[in-house]
Amino acid sequence: MKVKKSVYLVDKFVDYTGTERPVTMCASSIECDVKDGIVIGDFRNPDCIEDVEACSITKILSLGIAVGHINDKNCWNEEIGKKIALGRSLKWNVGSPILVTSYKGFISTELVDAFLKKEMEHFKKDPGTYITGYDDSKERYLKKCQTEQKQD
Repeated sequence: MKVKKSVYLVDKFVDYTGTERPVTMCASSIECDVKDGIVIGDFRNPDCIEDVEACSITKILSLGIAVGHINDKNCWNEEIGKKIALGRSLKWNVGSPILVTSYKGFISTELVDAFLKKEMEHFKKDPGTYITGYDDSKERYLKKCQTEQKQD
């Protein structure tokens, strides 16, 4: 496997405390060879049973995300964010969002741009799907705020 191209999208989102935080996403296009042995089963294609090459994945589009910590307000480095996001995009088997195809030419520049834009929109609406522990922290924060309001 080899990385064909990596594309970045740098943005900001507002977390549950109202703090604006940086986020960097990287979509990496990874080319696969039959010898890599990555196969998708397509039961509609009888060739898959007899010919592994007919169902081998030729390209993977994998997403990696780097999010600035709440304490990183003044020390977030965009280049380091890109390196972190790139590294995470290359660990595509760990549960990051991916697209796979056995068709050459399917993963185009337009598709990559649309994929990144869609995932960034989704991230901004629901950061907890990407940040481990985010929803629990949000719940604790909101309970703390409610308790403080009741005391006033």
